[in-house]
Amino acid sequence: MSHSHGDTIPLHPSSAQSDMDEIESLIYAAPSATVLPARPPSPPRASIPVSTSPAPLPAPAPPKPTLPGASVPIFVPQAPPPAAPPASVSVPIASDGFGPPPNTLTEPVWDTVKRDLARIVSNLKLVVFPNPYREDPGKALRDWDLWGPFFFIVFLGLTLSWSASVKKSEVFAVAFAVLAAGAIILTLNVLLLGGHIIFFQSLSLLGYCLFPLDVGALVCMLKDNVILKIIVVTVTLAWSSWAAYPFMSAAVNPRRKALALYPVFLMYISVGVWWELRGRMAEPSKVIHIRNVGHEISESELLQVVQPFGTVAKLVMLRAKNQALVQMEDLASAVNAIQYYNTIQPSVRGRNVYLQYSSHQELTTDQSSHGRNPDQAFNPSYSMSHVKVQYKLMRFHKSIVAHRTTFKIISDPYAQMSKAAMIAAAFGGTLPPGVSGINDRCTLVVSNLNTDKIDEDKLFNLFSIYGNIVRIKILKNKPDHALIQMADGLQAELAVHYLKGATLFGKKLEVNYSKYPTVTPDPDARDYSTSHLNRFNSNVVKNYRHCCAPTKMIHISALPQDITEDSILSLVGEHGTIVNSRLFETNGKTQALVLFESVEEATDALVEKHASKLDRTNIRISFSQMQNI
Repeated sequence: MSHSHGDTIPLHPSSAQSDMDEIESLIYAAPSATVLPARPPSPPRASIPVSTSPAPLPAPAPPKPTLPGASVPIFVPQAPPPAAPPASVSVPIASDGFGPPPNTLTEPVWDTVKRDLARIVSNLKLVVFPNPYREDPGKALRDWDLWGPFFFIVFLGLTLSWSASVKKSEVFAVAFAVLAAGAIILTLNVLLLGGHIIFFQSLSLLGYCLFPLDVGALVCMLKDNVILKIIVVTVTLAWSSWAAYPFMSAAVNPRRKALALYPVFLMYISVGVWWELRGRMAEPSKVIHIRNVGHEISESELLQVVQPFGTVAKLVMLRAKNQALVQMEDLASAVNAIQYYNTIQPSVRGRNVYLQYSSHQELTTDQSSHGRNPDQAFNPSYSMSHVKVQYKLMRFHKSIVAHRTTFKIISDPYAQMSKAAMIAAAFGGTLPPGVSGINDRCTLVVSNLNTDKIDEDKLFNLFSIYGNIVRIKILKNKPDHALIQMADGLQAELAVHYLKGATLFGKKLEVNYSKYPTVTPDPDARDYSTSHLNRFNSNVVKNYRHCCAPTKMIHISALPQDITEDSILSLVGEHGTIVNSRLFETNGKTQALVLFESVEEATDALVEKHASKLDRTNIRISFSQMQNI
């Protein structure tokens, strides 16, 4: 049976809303109807127009669900299914657990600094008060930072290098190298033990645990006592190792914690041993320990390494150990040799030899190698009677006298040695940087002098450090200018190199070469060509080696035997603030070191007091290259 369009069953003749109510009543009345998911309330619906006129048939539509017992096809809209959550969502969270992390690029600098300081203080508390049973042992590793370790390693390096008398930069560098190596070893060890740690966490851990060693280094620097150092080093090593223990609680299995901490403990022990050995080996001594001395190297060749710095008193060759011990006549000579060879690698017959202070202060004849350190060992078969090494080699006891405007050596046991070879020996084969050695101009012009305090003798006292003085003339028409004629071009070049820009009596000196080849003898010129106060009349090589720019420390020699330190201080103390001083005796000769607060004060003291008389003796003052007393 076919139906026309007019046979379509009409809906209720009332409004569209009533029709929808009837449909809903039919839905809820069906007992077997499927319960559809709830949906949010719809907005008010518009009226549904009902057509009573014929209309073309619509295109076939997909089947719609039919309610049981109903003869009318009904379309029931369904709510869209809820969207599935993403597989993983990464939401930044602040360190305090609330909200996003702070944007350090836009926040105020002071906020960043305060947060970093708070983290440093928090981590430092874990080191100062180590507790392996705290509630959150892994917090320190999670909150790692590098600011704290940076401060602590820099402080340790500065403290250790300050107390070292030689190789200060090397000591500072070693501290950083040990920390980096320790962090690498610790990281690898934890990973091999099945733990979880990164390199920067290891660096943070080891760096913070250096704090006890910083405290110990500061105590040892302020108080130089052997027993105290041993106690302090032992306590701080134990403290650092125990402080590292809680840090590792969250990194490895508790049963493997000891294995993880073993390299940490070993590293701190190494630092402590190196600390102690460095202190001992850095202690200045007249005895120099030379290593890698091959059998092909003779005694005379070895002496050429150290003799430019002073007289050698004793020598012992330790052939079985490829070592040698050289005792210099005085401490200053040994210090100069060690300081020089810290910058220049000496070699003999193509073999590098290595110099360091011996821990022994004197060489004696009754010592044996049994039970001693290598640098204290002596070969008993090498009779000291065959080592009468009062070597005066290269002392260059020259009697230098004036011959017109230049100097001529008239008595020299090593006259066969050329001047170039002598200079090379004095400076260890290399002239100071900036000194050519080929200058032939001997006369200097010095300007910007303090006319109220300067005179010829004071200029002599300063410039004679770098060579013998022939004449000095202060210009009448320019009283702040002076002409100074040196013995030769090299000495003039050294004076220009070291004194240009130096401060004397509050004035910055200008030192240049003069257009005049000599200072003409006249009543206004002071002649020093025959003065016994010229420093280079003897010990030429030693005096060349002592050439340096003005320093804060002066070395005073040729002192009366019975002089006191108070007398020294009263002699030079009027020229500035004295920081430290020391009176000592070397080979029966009394000497002193005085450290001023500034270079200018030390320069004024030298210029005023050099060659002054004490008990009928002219004292001798020069700049010392030592950094501390």
